[in-house]
Amino acid sequence: MPDKDDALRRIFLRIVDEEALSEVELRERMEDFVFHIRDCMDELPEFVDCVNSVEKMDIEQSWKGFYGFFIHALNHLEAARATVMPDHENPFFSVQPKLK
Repeated sequence: MPDKDDALRRIFLRIVDEEALSEVELRERMEDFVFHIRDCMDELPEFVDCVNSVEKMDIEQSWKGFYGFFIHALNHLEAARATVMPDHENPFFSVQPKLK
């Protein structure tokens, strides 16, 4: 996926503050960003399809789509975000759901 990788690198460079990082750190973070986005790319459209058709799917099919997304893709997306904006406070982390 060299074209996608190059496009993701350009996106990274538009978002990140290049002056705040050394050239080595910039390159490492950029490659981490590309890896994390690419590793969950296939799951994003599947998740959207799952959400859009949840009422038509059986519960077994539905929960697997959500569970897979939650345990894999979300972690990659958060890791990708952290490579670009490590100091950005995630407001969702301050609102923790009450778990059983």
